[in-house]
Amino acid sequence: MTRSPELPNLALCEEISRLLTTTLVTAQTQNSKLLTEACSHWLKTASQEAQTAKITALLHRQTDVPALLKAVDHVLDKFFIPAFQGSKSHSQVVQRVKG
Repeated sequence: MTRSPELPNLALCEEISRLLTTTLVTAQTQNSKLLTEACSHWLKTASQEAQTAKITALLHRQTDVPALLKAVDHVLDKFFIPAFQGSKSHSQVVQRVKG
């Protein structure tokens, strides 16, 4: 997704946000123990559209691709427990974002 040397644009940020939101919802249904308590609460109280919009807004504020990737890592750190880091699923998400 981020192969382009261009600055992060809204379409790219929306695409990554949809991927992250889908990943969160999938984790919630398949193995909710991977999610932090705050994330589980957020998924239950906010619509999927609102979740995607919030993540998109965070990503769209980034000024370059390295900052965008750092923001994606921040989102993953906030929403998933530490045991998720370094897992195959975590690596797959990061690889999809990097494209």
